[in-house]
Parts: sequence; structure tokens; C-alpha cells
Amino acid sequence: MDAFIHSKGVSYVYLLPLHRRLYGERAGCLHIVVPDEAATVPVHSQASLVARRIWSNPPMHGAKIAAEIFSNDDLLRLWKSEVEEMAERMNKMRRLLVSNLEKHCTFREW
Repeated sequence: MDAFIHSKGVSYVYLLPLHRRLYGERAGCLHIVVPDEAATVPVHSQASLVARRIWSNPPMHGAKIAAEIFSNDDLLRLWKSEVEEMAERMNKMRRLLVSNLEKHCTFREW
């Protein structure tokens, strides 16, 4: 059927949304078929405008995760300790980098 329509030079859009409890998750697929190459430019332009609006609004799962963590005292404490642990590790790695740079690149001031 699709090949028949396409062979007649008819443009069509085929949208395959994936709902299955994924509201706000940006799951799905869109196919746009145009009759010739010249039609791709304006169609691509308009599709890009629509897509930009969708991509500019992030999916909801991050906000839901943050709300769950910030509304639960145990999870919030765990999150804070993990952030502190990551910050300590980053500082340790920075100090190690400076130490190695000073050791191996003595012609510079680190």
C-alpha cells in the first residue's frame, strides 16, 4: 500500500507513537514521505520547527525523580552524601592532576 501511494506522487505522514505508559518520555517515530527531492527542503524546515519545540521541553522523568528524592528525607540524605562523595573524588583527581603536572612538566607553573 505504501509503495502504491508513493508511486503516485502522494505525500503522506506516518506517525508511530509509543505510549505504553511513557507519557512525557519522547518515545515514538515519525516518517514523512514526499513526492520528490525538491519537497524535502520545506518539509524538513517545518518538521525542524516542530521538533525544536518538542526537544526544548525536557521529558518528565527527571523532574519526577528529583521530586521523589527531595520529598523523602532518607533519599535526600543519601543524595547529599553521594554528591559530597563525588565532589571529594573530583577534588582528589584535580590535586592528583596538578601533582603529576608539576612532577612531569617542570617548565610550567601549575
